[in-house]
Amino acid sequence: TDFNQDNAKIDAALAAKAEQSEFSALSADVQQIQADLTKITIGSYTGNGNVTRSFNLGVYPQAVLIMCSYGATGYHYSRFMHLGGLALRGKPAKTQQGDVFISVTSNGFSVSDEGHDNGCSVLLNYSEYVYYYIVFS
Repeated sequence: TDFNQDNAKIDAALAAKAEQSEFSALSADVQQIQADLTKITIGSYTGNGNVTRSFNLGVYPQAVLIMCSYGATGYHYSRFMHLGGLALRGKPAKTQQGDVFISVTSNGFSVSDEGHDNGCSVLLNYSEYVYYYIVFS
């Protein structure tokens, strides 16, 4: 019976160690998720009417998503109006004609109001319009 009691103690110790290892792994996962969440920057800006505008966030984004204050990236009203979009590193947001209107930069992003021809308009810095952005670093 001493043998069985010893085995029971060993089993209990191994089970406790396994539970501790699972907890440690879960804790590491939670810490990684928290670290990843800090790589998301959310903000807004009000258009000032300049043709181009840069935003220095101090990070080199992987992606930038911009929408106007009512949650749209565009609409059609006699012509298509670009009011936001998604840009990735090396892959700027462009009109169908190829005009770049959102670019990722080494320290944030830039927007442009150029591209007011060929059936579309770009309004990424239109005076008094409010825009929201999410930056993934």
